[in-house]
Amino acid sequence: MDGQLVLEHGGFELLDLGSWVPVEGQTSSRNVSKGQAYQFELRAGNRVALTLGEVHWANGDWEVRGLSVERAPDSLRRLEHGLRMGVRRMTRGRGLVEIRVARCKDQNWSNMFQTSETEMKQIIGAPLGTFLRKFGALEVGSREDVLGDVSNRRNDLCATFNDDDSLVPIVAYFVTRVLPIAQNVQA
Repeated sequence: MDGQLVLEHGGFELLDLGSWVPVEGQTSSRNVSKGQAYQFELRAGNRVALTLGEVHWANGDWEVRGLSVERAPDSLRRLEHGLRMGVRRMTRGRGLVEIRVARCKDQNWSNMFQTSETEMKQIIGAPLGTFLRKFGALEVGSREDVLGDVSNRRNDLCATFNDDDSLVPIVAYFVTRVLPIAQNVQA
């Protein structure tokens, strides 16, 4: 498939395929639903590695997930059935993604962990806020700084964006799932 280049980074190209496909399954909030997935293609070199989707579920849930694995390395195959990223709708047409990083536990398994600006800069090669703002992020920082959160999750990183025209969810998924797994970031 042909698509519009969203970004080229770390040996990958992320392409916007400009199309929607129907999906059924379990949402990030563990509800069974039907929805529509806006498709992106992740290429490594000249080959398709993954088809990713920004899924808008009929029950109102919103997430980014792997839709299919083509010829991905075994480590990235985990993205077809796991490590999806929930997206939260906020007030006034804004969305929020939480920035948690995939870390490898063994050759073919990874889980999500709290991260820091320093770790994200090592993974991306640039400050997280600077990188995400290029794709529409409004605020990037701790939940305490961005949301005024005083809970035990106040130091977790997050990013806000206008929810009608932003590439932030798919780019955040790329930098928090694909890049760390490809770089074999360890738990």
